[in-house]
Amino acid sequence: MFYPLVNFSDQKLYGVVTLCNFPPNNWEIKEASAKKIFLTYVYNGKWLHHYVDTIEHGEMRSFKYEEFSKILPNDAMGLLSLSIEDLPKESDVLPKLLQNKTYLPQWRATVGLSTDRTWSSYQGEIEPFPPKASLLSFSPFMQHGNGIKNYMILMNIEASPIIRSGELKVYAAHNKKQYFSQKVKTNHANLLALDESGLCEDDLAVMLCPEMAGIPLYLSVNKDSSQMSLEHSHPPNCTVVLGERWKSQVALKKQWYQALNEATV
Repeated sequence: MFYPLVNFSDQKLYGVVTLCNFPPNNWEIKEASAKKIFLTYVYNGKWLHHYVDTIEHGEMRSFKYEEFSKILPNDAMGLLSLSIEDLPKESDVLPKLLQNKTYLPQWRATVGLSTDRTWSSYQGEIEPFPPKASLLSFSPFMQHGNGIKNYMILMNIEASPIIRSGELKVYAAHNKKQYFSQKVKTNHANLLALDESGLCEDDLAVMLCPEMAGIPLYLSVNKDSSQMSLEHSHPPNCTVVLGERWKSQVALKKQWYQALNEATV
């Protein structure tokens, strides 16, 4: 699993990740071991892997994007990871990490964004998405009020270090009107200013991207950057309690893609 370290310096938003070298439950993993911390990023069509440090069992370590500003290329998304063994200095595909895994809950890190006055975070991770996957996301998280700015962050990584483009489209659910679209990239943290989309306060936003999948985060920041919230939206199949959840995901995507495409023809 990889833990994204993002940066939007033009908006004065800076990434921070806290890694924990202890499992999130006490029944799946019994052994205690130190792990190596690596920073992974795309450069010149390759994945590069930079050894950072070793973290002992039971230890927590926090890292800020600024610590790696001399290593990471401009506008790059860094990926922190924990591995028992060394990673190669470069690779043509994202390597499989040799690490302890848990399944309930998953082994996660604290991933967040900070301003010069506050910060907000969520518990998460990111793994490579299939290149033929797509995105369907709903946003009930937009916060309206004087001086509040709303953003969507679409994070994507794929096994290949090749960066390709797609189009993220924003609709209103009730009338299926397309309000906004923006180019997005793979292996990248894409920032979209939702306040510029034209959506109204009562609209439920629907986000579609046929060319790639990703983790959608919804960020709200007030005028003086003293307050912010960072919310992670779940895939539509999380609304299904029983049965074959991935089949429900396919059905939900098909239904919404068809309805929205017909409305814009």
